[in-house]
Amino acid sequence: MKTNIAKENSIMKIQVSGIINTETAPEFEKEIMSKFDDFITSVVFDFSQLDYISSAGLRVLLLVCKKVGEDKKVTIRNAKPEVREVFEMTGFDSFLAIE
Repeated sequence: MKTNIAKENSIMKIQVSGIINTETAPEFEKEIMSKFDDFITSVVFDFSQLDYISSAGLRVLLLVCKKVGEDKKVTIRNAKPEVREVFEMTGFDSFLAIE
């Protein structure tokens, strides 16, 4: 798994490639949380290069949602069909903006 994190004003943009599973999720979480601050109002994930996400990766997404807050926005962009299916099967598509 490889991540590229950039902040533009109050938006955190995270591009992820590879897989997020029980082995890679702790590093994924650490990278995101180390760059998070109170001024972030929106997080945008680019999953165009993400091949797989497990429940460990979903847990990290939940943590990001909690950190951003209910009135803020977490968006998933360019998810491959197999990754999008995981969001649909788990109900994550009901609270994440998936584009």
